[in-house]
Amino acid sequence: MKDFCFQLNEKEFEVLRCQFVTLNGNGRGQHRKYLPYVFTEQGIAMLSALLKSDVAVSVSVNIMKAFIEMRKFISLNGQVFERLTNTICINV
Repeated sequence: MKDFCFQLNEKEFEVLRCQFVTLNGNGRGQHRKYLPYVFTEQGIAMLSALLKSDVAVSVSVNIMKAFIEMRKFISLNGQVFERLTNTICINV
């Protein structure tokens, strides 16, 4: 199961929640018991093999494209991330 999904930690959940403004305003999820699980890239590939509707396949393809773009972005900007990490570690 670890290859296909994992549970977010508290910090990851808060970053995700702030970015997408989820769980705000309508009262849902404010008193959650558990942190959510998210799919890995391999999990999305497995999911697309199971779900056969046109919408499911389209969503899976778009998510896989997002993973590819994210990987490209990280590889092209790796030095910037390294500098930011080093700066944050020095200042903390």
